[in-house]
Amino acid sequence: QLETLTVLYGKSGTGKSSLLNAGVIPKVKAGTELLPVRVRFNAYLEGAEYTPPTVTARLSVRGGQAAHHTFLDRLIPDEATLWHDVKEHYIRHGGQKGLLLVMDQFEELFTYPPAEVQAFAEQLAEALYKAVPQRYWDLLQERYARGERPLDAEELALFQGKPALKVVLSIRSDRLHLLGRLDGLLPTILKNLYELDA
Repeated sequence: QLETLTVLYGKSGTGKSSLLNAGVIPKVKAGTELLPVRVRFNAYLEGAEYTPPTVTARLSVRGGQAAHHTFLDRLIPDEATLWHDVKEHYIRHGGQKGLLLVMDQFEELFTYPPAEVQAFAEQLAEALYKAVPQRYWDLLQERYARGERPLDAEELALFQGKPALKVVLSIRSDRLHLLGRLDGLLPTILKNLYELDA
């Protein structure tokens, strides 16, 4: 609850998934204002049909359903970003319910082409660290400059609020070094490491 980004690591078969699914997730559901959401990437196979990591994460946040339209869509309709979907969750719950993204077997992310790994890291960083991306402020400023009032006071307060978003990554010990590829965009990714022993 205190940290934005936490990494759980251990050797294959030590029970990382069991700890998350049977221990952490039920405890979070019972005792916090965070809604736990499991995100699981399938390993990339060249030539096979697959879902890119960013799409997988967004579908997980939305519960596999279509996006819920909020006042965000009056600014940028149906924006296909993780920030947008996290912010929509925040708006729909009146700013009261945060999200815990539990990304198990995170090493599978690195089986994807580098461009997709980069795109996912960029979207996760935006969702974690930015209350509102600059592109939204720019659009809002343009609308106000034309004398429009696209958001009322309540909407503006929610728009400016930062969602409570936490992320737990689970990764095999022998793949832990791969996280270093992401620290340019996710500077706290190696800050909070917890090892699960056998």
